[in-house]
Amino acid sequence: MALGFAQTILMFCHRWMRWLLNDIYSDEVSLCDVLSLILAVLTDSTCR
Repeated sequence: MALGFAQTILMFCHRWMRWLLNDIYSDEVSLCDVLSLILAVLTDSTCR
């Protein structure tokens, strides 16, 4: 249950971040960049 929820959140975040970054840079952002950014945000928020 929690894993599925986390995957849904990651999918949503990935799409949103890709849209946001594409809007800023107007070219394709690599999946690794997006995932590392998401992981940084998640670890930062969970550590607080």
